[in-house]
Amino acid sequence: GGPLVEVGGERLLLGGAPGDEPVETLAETLERARREAFARAFRAAGGNAATAGRLLGLSRSFAYKEAVRLGLIPAPGPRKR
Repeated sequence: GGPLVEVGGERLLLGGAPGDEPVETLAETLERARREAFARAFRAAGGNAATAGRLLGLSRSFAYKEAVRLGLIPAPGPRKR
């Protein structure tokens, strides 16, 4: 291991040489967290967007659209006339 440092009241163990670990951008980290949260909610809801939305504190329509955007559920096909 590396040196132990304290940051904001948390003790962190630094290890390895600088650049050894890939670093995600904040946007990548947030997108991954969003995808994981939506995936867990949709699994817990059995794929039901209304229930998943409720679990996430979101509307059914937003939960559905975001799950499609994240690739968690298939996009709807073209509407038949």
